[in-house]
Amino acid sequence: MSKHDEFILTPIFLIISEAVTGSFGIGVGIETFPVSEYVMQSVFIKMTGFQEQKLKCIAWEIATNNFEYRRILLSGKDQLGEYSTYQAKNTIYKRLIEAIKLSDENFELEKHLDKSKIFEDSLSRVKEILKDTNLSQWSQRKFRHFMDSKFTEENQFMLNDTLFREPPNSNQMPKKPKEIPERASEKSKNSYLDKMKDYEAKMESYQNNINYNLKIKYEELYLNRNVLAHNVKSYQKNVPALNILRNENDESRNYYIWFFILNLIDSVFIELYKLYVLKLEENIL
Repeated sequence: MSKHDEFILTPIFLIISEAVTGSFGIGVGIETFPVSEYVMQSVFIKMTGFQEQKLKCIAWEIATNNFEYRRILLSGKDQLGEYSTYQAKNTIYKRLIEAIKLSDENFELEKHLDKSKIFEDSLSRVKEILKDTNLSQWSQRKFRHFMDSKFTEENQFMLNDTLFREPPNSNQMPKKPKEIPERASEKSKNSYLDKMKDYEAKMESYQNNINYNLKIKYEELYLNRNVLAHNVKSYQKNVPALNILRNENDESRNYYIWFFILNLIDSVFIELYKLYVLKLEENIL
């Protein structure tokens, strides 16, 4: 057992639990609201830092057992930086799957891991920890949105070749079938209806892949991580543009959604790492 294993297998949601316990004594009265943003920012930054360190440990564990990957890692070829960008997380995700396949060439992700369970457990865990706590009371509307809204789908993450599904571009938008004249034959009308059904199904999928896309949400998370970690707003006046304010809603800058996304990523890596260690041990034996 590696000395990193205990840390890698430690769930990130424990940071939220610690924050809930630590803030329990201050109550939920209006006098506590001035400190609420400081608490939420602290939890958020601690979680992102925790995950960065965990991915570094995972990368080094793979490099310890695979000299070829060690050369790639030390050369900086993967451009992992501080392991905080989506690109870095996605790279480690793919490297971990590759490492598992070195021990088991027949490995298939969907046969070994229950994506639905990982998704539901990650979501329910964050909801259970935050429910009826200071952290949820401080921003009730956004917490209700987190509790009640469908803000992502299972098919948006943990694919065979990528951690999060890529958002579609405008060129991928389905093209609506050309309308046919009212005097068209019955056969032409039926063909048109079939094409419209196919178009509507594709358009729904296209819209879902934008509205529920986890990569898009993670980019917002990462942008705000940088803003908070480097205090980049310290020299700027708090006067956001009107077009930004107009587009604000309960999902915008929602810490609860960010906590879930970080917890989901963490759960994926924990389960994959367990498989990696298991396959590595089986291969040695």
